[in-house]
Amino acid sequence: RVRVRVRVRVRLDSSGTMAEEEEASAAFAEAIGVVEKQPWDVAAWKTMAEEAREGRSGELGVEQVHATFFRRFPAAAEAWQEAAAWHIDQGAPEEDVEKVYEDAVANCCDVGLWQTYIEFLIEAGGGEAVSGSPTEEGEELRVRVIKAFERAVTMLGQAINAAPLWRAYLGFIGAWPEHNTVAKADKQRGLRKIYERCVVRSHNPNPKPNPKPTTLTPRPQP
Repeated sequence: RVRVRVRVRVRLDSSGTMAEEEEASAAFAEAIGVVEKQPWDVAAWKTMAEEAREGRSGELGVEQVHATFFRRFPAAAEAWQEAAAWHIDQGAPEEDVEKVYEDAVANCCDVGLWQTYIEFLIEAGGGEAVSGSPTEEGEELRVRVIKAFERAVTMLGQAINAAPLWRAYLGFIGAWPEHNTVAKADKQRGLRKIYERCVVRSHNPNPKPNPKPTTLTPRPQP
């Protein structure tokens, strides 16, 4: 059960002056009442989460509300994305945001969720300018993102709505630099392997797992 007292509390702010803590909103209190009677009321739970993220949940913090929500609805992909976005907006460390996404994909098989996670990894690593650069930093980011894509397509590559995930994977490899013959060969090899797997998975309902997904990892450049 989730309980919250809807009242104003008094605390000392950083200057030692008495200040009022914001009380829980009427919407939050109403949603609490609904979920205590109807624990599976998704709309009420979403209202609680939204009010908490706006700082209108009284004594309950956002993390507490999120944790309670995901214990009830662990496969709510959109809610996981909103939770991750909130952490990003709050300027949370990269590892904290990544933990939210890791908890999400461990509980929820969703193409959009994986795409959002991978986009975050790319942006956190410096964006497309870095992932497409022939630098050591770019290579490290490419390896990291490839591992994420491999996890995603292993989990969801056969899903009926997996096409955007495969396209994103192909697009990512297609943006690799071609600064020498080795890099160009790695890029063409990677694209060919992904195309082949797309075709196999679309025609074979029970394909054998890819034995060496890391073969797409770009080789160190001389």
